[in-house]
Amino acid sequence: TIAPDEDMGYASLETLLADAGPRRAEIVKRLRVFRTRKPESPIGHYLLARCLLLDGDRSPTVAALFQQAIKADAGFWPAAFELAELLEAQGR
Repeated sequence: TIAPDEDMGYASLETLLADAGPRRAEIVKRLRVFRTRKPESPIGHYLLARCLLLDGDRSPTVAALFQQAIKADAGFWPAAFELAELLEAQGR
């Protein structure tokens, strides 16, 4: 099981997200809790945005989550990369 407040346990989930299938809903639920418990960590914001993207969500919420990850850690380049990709796909 994942320790509820540890970044590393969640960070390791990234490689599994695409193959999570129906279990992704459970992961999303846990990430929402993690973000509430640890808003200063970019991991929760970033991984939640990635899950939503995998589920086909292209709403402004996803961009906002990437922006929150960047705000939490300006050096967290995966969020900046994903945000740029998302905005480019939207023609922005």
